[in-house]
Amino acid sequence: MQTALKKKNDARTKWLQQKTRDFQMDFRPNRSTIDNIFMVTQIFEICYEYNTDLHNIFVDYSQAFDSVNWNKIIECLIKYEIPKKLI
Repeated sequence: MQTALKKKNDARTKWLQQKTRDFQMDFRPNRSTIDNIFMVTQIFEICYEYNTDLHNIFVDYSQAFDSVNWNKIIECLIKYEIPKKLI
């Protein structure tokens, strides 16, 4: 049973790595969010320095995912041609 789950997760991981764009730094091997945090900090500082308005939204995904319409997510996954065995 664990071997089957491991193979399924490996297939998902491999597929996601092929489809995920380089600028996405989430939980992927050899990736970190540190560079993204640095970029956001630099943007804040530059806007402050040049007295430019800056509007930001930070989403708490742990709260957002409590109200997710899972049927819609599955629809989107199918739309983007995610293999059904990975959904």
